[in-house]
Formats: sequence, C-alpha cells, structure tokens
Amino acid sequence: MKRLLMTAPVVALAAVLLCTDNARAAPCPPPCAPAVNWVEQVVTCYRTEVRTRQVPVEVMRPVYNRVTKNETRTYLVPQNVEETYTRTVVVPRYVEETVNQTYVVPRRVVETINQTVVVPRYVEETVNQTYVVPRQYEETINQVVCVPRYVEETINQTVSVPVWTTENRTCTVLKPEYVEENFTRTVYRPVVTPVVQNVVRCRLVPHTCVDPCTGCAYTTCRPQSYVEQVTCNVTQWVAEQQPYKATVCHYRPVQQSYPVQVCSWRTENRPVKVQVCRYENVTQPVKVLRCRYETVTRPVKVTVCRPTQETRPVQVERCQYVTETRPVKVTRCHYETVQQPYKVLVCRYTQKSETVPVTYVETTWAKETVMQTESFCVQVPYQTTVRVPVCVPTCY
Repeated sequence: MKRLLMTAPVVALAAVLLCTDNARAAPCPPPCAPAVNWVEQVVTCYRTEVRTRQVPVEVMRPVYNRVTKNETRTYLVPQNVEETYTRTVVVPRYVEETVNQTYVVPRRVVETINQTVVVPRYVEETVNQTYVVPRQYEETINQVVCVPRYVEETINQTVSVPVWTTENRTCTVLKPEYVEENFTRTVYRPVVTPVVQNVVRCRLVPHTCVDPCTGCAYTTCRPQSYVEQVTCNVTQWVAEQQPYKATVCHYRPVQQSYPVQVCSWRTENRPVKVQVCRYENVTQPVKVLRCRYETVTRPVKVTVCRPTQETRPVQVERCQYVTETRPVKVTRCHYETVQQPYKVLVCRYTQKSETVPVTYVETTWAKETVMQTESFCVQVPYQTTVRVPVCVPTCY
C-alpha cells in the first residue's frame, strides 16, 4: 500500500513534466491564441497483482502426557476401644435411728368427787317396830385390771436385696475389608478437524484516471473487499471411558459378644426384733367395805335408823390413759445414689492417610513453526498508450 501511494505522485509528476517539455519545445507566440492537439504517447504505468508465498508461522500444539503421581487419601478406620462410664445406682443402706414413738400409758389418779350417800341416823324409841340395822363388814373381791406389758417380738420384714449377675450380650460390629475393584473414568481426547471458513479480505485494484486539468492519464489503486475461503483446524474433545483399579474399603457386620453386669432385685424376709405393748387382764384382790341392812323387830326401846341423804367429798382412784412419747431405736432402710463405674466396648473411628499412585493425562502446549500461505500485493510495470495534449502555434 505504501508503494502504491508513493508511485502515484511520481507518475503524475512525470506526465506534467512531459507536457511542460513539449510546451517549451514549441512555444506559442504571445500575441497568438494557442491551439491544443491530442497526440498518442506510450507511458509506463504500474498495476497491482496479488501473489502468494509460504511464510513460517508459530502455532501452539497440545501435547498429551500420561503422568503418575502419588496422592494421599484419607479414610476412617473403626477401632474397638474399651471405655469406662459412670452410672447412677440406688443402693439400700440400713441405719439404726432413734425415733419418738407415742404410747398410751395408764396412770392411777386419785380424785375427790362429791358423792351422795345414805347416812343412817339412829333414834331411840320405845316401840315395837321393825327396823333395818346396817352392818358393815370388810370383804375381799377379785377385780380385773388391764395391765400393759412390753414384750420384744420378732417379726418378718420384707426387704429388697440387689443381686449382681454377669450376662453375655451380643452386638454387631463393622469389620473393614479392603478389596481391589475395577472402575471406569471419563477421559477427553482431542480430535483435530480441518474446517473451511469464509474470510473477508481487502485488496488493491488498479484504476486508470485522467486529470481534467492537464488531461494526463494516471493509474491509481483503490481498495476492494472480497471473500476468501480459508482452511483452519478446529479441536474437539471426545469423551472416552478408561478402566482403572482402586482399593475400596467395605464394612462387613460381625456378631461379637461381651459380658455385662446386670442388677436384679430379690425380695427377702428378714426377722426384726420390735418392742410391742401387750395389754393383759390381771385379776387382783381388792378389799371393799360394804354395808348390809337387816330387819329386826323388838318390843323394847330400840335405836331406829333413819337414813338421810348427804353429799360428801370422796376420794376415788381412777385409771386415766395418758399419751407419752418415748425414744425407740428402729432400723430403717435408706436408699442412697452411688456413682458406679462400668466398662463398655465402644467403636471409635480414627483417621488414616494412605498414599496411592494415580495416573492422569496432563496437557502442555508447545510452540511449532508451520508454513502458511500468505497473499501480498506487487506493483508490476506495463506499457500503455495515452493521449497527451500538445500546444500548436496558430500564427505564421
């Protein structure tokens, strides 16, 4: 393009100088009017031609390499660990305590009460009459009295006793097993396909122009767009299934037995000594003063008894029951909460790392020089005949 722009002014300048030299060779007289004649003249012009050539071009090509690297994989491994736990157990404790127990105790109390009695009064009369003569005598009678007696008795008391037994229990434990299995993974392989595409390009086309001022012809280049089919490579990735082996951990359930301490409660009857109050009826001899009245008839002077009622204070012994509180020792069962350790087999998972070789495809890009066809423009000279104006004198 730069050559074309530099060539066009040179051709135009050559045409102007040629016309000027011809005008100097045949100058017209100043007083005469000039006449213009057109003369054919051979001139050298340049046209643009498109040519092709091979040019080295650097392109990037993918290079696929299989690389094996060691990778660290982490997985969980179960382990049976014996751990000690603490549980709360209720344990009975027998404690001898002193409690206050209420008893009903009889007590003999002497009271003074007002009692109405018949008092005989003796009057001496001389008549024959029948009268009642009191005779007092002391008599012993048997009286039943309720007497308390404290007796120590043995009674059967029901007590819950813990019994520890060992039982075998079964649990399911997962046992790891490592097996080598075949797997399939997807690998992408590049496929290069040539594709023809339309590319819009620009080229310079020669065009002959005539200067209207001087009448000289000159050739210029003007741009022209055209469509060219260019072949280029397109890379497509095709998925392929590739088998490989890997170590896989499978867990198999295994039945495992372990001993366990089990507490069971058994009911027992134990003899316990208790103080019991028993009331017994006891017959006691008691002396009582009684009065008997006899009827007597005498024809003489007798002393007649005239009974009269009088109120006299009399002391009477009565039995009253009084409530008393006495300290008594009693054996009681208290339940205490005790923390008891026991061992249990627990499955714990620990983290384990393992280095495994893994093969994968690594892609690297390498520079490569290839020959590619390139189009370029060249200015080619050629001879052409053009009409050039020439001044002719008209005066003689």
